[in-house]
Amino acid sequence: MEIQPGWGWTEYQGKLPMEYSCKEISDINNDGHTDVFVYGDARYEDELIDPSPNTGGVFSFNGLTGAKLWETMTNNPVKAVFPVLDINGDGLDDYLISIGSSNGTWNNNEPFLDYVNFANRIISIKNGSFLTTDSFFTQNAIISSVCFEDSSDPIGIMYCLEAINATLDVDFGLNITSYSLNNGSKIDDLYTNDRIWDTWEIYETNRAIEKFNWNNEEHMLFFGNTYFTLLNQSNLDLSNPIYNYTYNLPGDSGSQTLESYDIIEDLTGDNTHEIVLVTRYNHVNPIFNISWFNGLSGELLGSFNHSSLENPGENWMNLRLDEILNEDGDTETYILITNEYRFNHKETVDSFVYSIDESSYQSLYTKQSISENDLPRIFSLEEDMNDDGVSELVTLELVYPILSSSAIRRFKIISFLTNEVFAIMNFESGMNTYTSIQDIDGNGKRDMLISEWMSIKVLSTSDPSGLWFSPEFPIGFYIFLFLGVLLILGVILLIAYGKKLAVKRDRIKSFIKRRKLATYVNISVIALMTISFLLFLLQINITNRTLMSGESMTEIIIIYLVVTIIWYGSLPLTAAIFNQFAPKFAFLFIKLRNLFFKLSKKRYYNEILIVDMGERKEISSIIKLKRVILPMLLSIAIGFYVYNNLAPILGYSQSFESFNSADFNSFIVGYNLLCMLPMIISFIIFSFFISGNYLLDDAGVVYFRQMKKYRQPGDIEPISIWAQSIVKGMAGVSALFTFFTFFISVDFSGFFDMTQGISFAIFGFFMVLIMFWGAPFLTAFSYILLAQEIMEFSVEENSEVLYEIMEENGYDTKPKELIKLYPNGLPNEEERS
Repeated sequence: MEIQPGWGWTEYQGKLPMEYSCKEISDINNDGHTDVFVYGDARYEDELIDPSPNTGGVFSFNGLTGAKLWETMTNNPVKAVFPVLDINGDGLDDYLISIGSSNGTWNNNEPFLDYVNFANRIISIKNGSFLTTDSFFTQNAIISSVCFEDSSDPIGIMYCLEAINATLDVDFGLNITSYSLNNGSKIDDLYTNDRIWDTWEIYETNRAIEKFNWNNEEHMLFFGNTYFTLLNQSNLDLSNPIYNYTYNLPGDSGSQTLESYDIIEDLTGDNTHEIVLVTRYNHVNPIFNISWFNGLSGELLGSFNHSSLENPGENWMNLRLDEILNEDGDTETYILITNEYRFNHKETVDSFVYSIDESSYQSLYTKQSISENDLPRIFSLEEDMNDDGVSELVTLELVYPILSSSAIRRFKIISFLTNEVFAIMNFESGMNTYTSIQDIDGNGKRDMLISEWMSIKVLSTSDPSGLWFSPEFPIGFYIFLFLGVLLILGVILLIAYGKKLAVKRDRIKSFIKRRKLATYVNISVIALMTISFLLFLLQINITNRTLMSGESMTEIIIIYLVVTIIWYGSLPLTAAIFNQFAPKFAFLFIKLRNLFFKLSKKRYYNEILIVDMGERKEISSIIKLKRVILPMLLSIAIGFYVYNNLAPILGYSQSFESFNSADFNSFIVGYNLLCMLPMIISFIIFSFFISGNYLLDDAGVVYFRQMKKYRQPGDIEPISIWAQSIVKGMAGVSALFTFFTFFISVDFSGFFDMTQGISFAIFGFFMVLIMFWGAPFLTAFSYILLAQEIMEFSVEENSEVLYEIMEENGYDTKPKELIKLYPNGLPNEEERS
């Protein structure tokens, strides 16, 4: 299956650049279900959205529905969050948030964090309010933190692993410092003799402090770069620990460095958790050692070497270790190792699953995933789907469908023991972090909380399907309201004119058969526009993209659909307006022509006449096509004039270099909103001009003019020619100028990137030809030809209505033959009132 539009929280997507991380927290809204805590960092952001890295915030959500409970914006990246004790007495453990102080901009120079100017504040998990000030504790960067209840403090003591004493923003020392949660005062600090050499390493490191139950007492584990130690919580002293261990292989002269660690289930039956860690002891050709230790004594239980499937050399590499959920008490557990690195300029992830017991191990699963861009991900599902006592794995990787140049993110739930696949789903986003949360859909299985850049989603493990529906679907209500109004109007018109249409049904059928030009044109135009949009959706991989608020692709689809709905809806509406109001519009031009007659009465003989059309009832295809020209010129002039002037003001891109880039997406939205939409609306706005002049011709309304004194032939012309001559020249010049200005300024070469295959080039040619060069002409032909044919249904009735209006205003509507125009001399010179 596939993730559907609106599943997830994406409120700030495309607005504030943040990378989200999530935690499951206590039930804070008293609905009996755990809730979700989210914090926003600014690590790998898009300078096109916001050039400043000063973005961040913390948010809380209803775990059942995804409704936002509260938010607190921090205006700086939130680098880490840690649970503390209940500070404000509301019965809920609150949270320490470490807020970075960043400098620089993404597009000018690489931002850096001022590690001695952090804001470390405690926030109420109940309502998001700050419970402490910026300077209540330390202003150093906090990497890790744990809290203990203590009889010497009314609330408790908070221990922090801090980065201190940086030299030129590098070479940080690490201190374990204790603070009173009651008043924020420093109690003690312990220098660890450990250092971090790079600013980027601070929050990528696995150095940390953890609470650890030893002999039924809570103590503190410290994981350093070259050693780990269990410290007595009541007497922190590196020289007198409960135990410690330095990472050295037997006979190895050089020390190893920590890559990752985890605290796992008891393997020895002593009711104490064990410790497993991964160390690296060759940095040029990376080789790792996996070791596990007795949690009670600190003794080494077993170890083995581990390496990636490829050798990335000294390139970037990240290794993660996680225990896989399984039944306790069987003295065996499973660990998932993921090696993430770049090899041959591609993102590569090697995944391994090992089983370990008290002293031995076994390799159970190995897989390599490779991607051009996105980093494939794999996590422990933390839920047993087939009741074998072992959790399954959740993976996200890129696959390429047959004949497609675009990859699809494929989400799977699999068993590493049997290779059974429990779910396959197309996914529109990545998977940066994974958290298992309390069952939401009531099937007895825990569900999945997934975070990605500016996106949070909750999925069912058993279906799988989205469980949170985003309230941020933009303009959805307005589209619904618009369609509802159109439906009501359609019902009213059907009731009002239903009987009339029923009487004329046979006439309509025969009429359509005889009016093939308009029928074929409209069918062709609608088909071409629909096919163009479908091809566009396929090229941008719509099977793996959904309508998430703030995404440029969401904006493109919504704007295009809105414009298309208006296009399809306005097509018959314009024809109906032409037909219904044509007599009134036509008489408007008769009055206007008569006004000019009055202004020139001293120089001319003037008269408005009805020419006898005789048996000439049909209209030729040539005349139909000629009638398209002026409305088309008007629509082109208006559409491209609006686009050329408003696009730069509103910030829409007017050029792009590559297909599906940010500039391209902005261009497509601007073109549809500021060019196509005004073109469509122009046919309605100028309906008075267009339909009125059509009916004047169909009803045979002309004017006669002859000079009284000077030698010049008299003139008989249709009033429509006089009216259209006012705007035809201006519209023609404006249309040519704006049309070619637009296409000269826009570079469409991004549509013809041959590196993406011949199918993409064909698509690009079709898109440019139909959606850009052809759209103004196709739109004009479909609108005007349909309007003409609808008017043909009632041309006789509308002509009679026009004659009645003219008679009421003193005009002679008796048809005259041109050869017998004035048998009794010149027209009466008396002016009409």
